[in-house]
Amino acid sequence: MVDADRLDVVPRLDELLLRLSFQHVLDDPAAVRRFLNTLAAIAADGARRLRQYLRTSTTTYPAGAILALEAGLNTYESLSRWAALEAKRARPRARRRS
Repeated sequence: MVDADRLDVVPRLDELLLRLSFQHVLDDPAAVRRFLNTLAAIAADGARRLRQYLRTSTTTYPAGAILALEAGLNTYESLSRWAALEAKRARPRARRRS
């Protein structure tokens, strides 16, 4: 599976999750864990950057703009928590015998 990069997360989230949904074809739990860990780290970094931006650059923004940025922050944080949790749950399965 191709890992996500920082630029993929927001504009291509649907595509990334679709790619994840087909991992059963490869039967590679390690690749799923890598993907989820990468996604968690990238989303956490996005949240950190957006939180910093909100603290330092939005003093003159209208309330609606701040609310939209806070919604984006919530999305990054939720995605990071979810991906980290699922990466821990993704355990190797026993292979079926032929």
